[in-house]
Amino acid sequence: MFEKQLEILNKISDNLNRKEYDKKNTLKMLKYLIEGSSYEKIRIISIELLRKLNIKKDLIFNILENCLLSDESPRVRALSAKYLLLDYQNKCEKIIKWALKHEKSPTVLKTIKDYSYGLDGHKLEFLT
Repeated sequence: MFEKQLEILNKISDNLNRKEYDKKNTLKMLKYLIEGSSYEKIRIISIELLRKLNIKKDLIFNILENCLLSDESPRVRALSAKYLLLDYQNKCEKIIKWALKHEKSPTVLKTIKDYSYGLDGHKLEFLT
């Protein structure tokens, strides 16, 4: 199963690099792998590819939010927090505050701290 999922991700990555992909179907497949794979590595690669799609949609926000709230892997939760803070600064306040209050993983908390500064270098207002 792992090899098949990795093969799918490699194909998606190749298509993204060649700019030969259908955003809707690619998004659908990545969502399926993020939500359905039992392999941490598959979920991490899927989230990274999701960001490479370079689209800001509510669906992507919801996928990242879900991962931060409920993924068993601190690495997946940390990556989700990172991309929420980088790509959805105006929308992620509630979920990041929730994570700061409830998260136990030092990895996730450090990621939030490290990415708590906006693109302009100033600390995000809701984290001050």
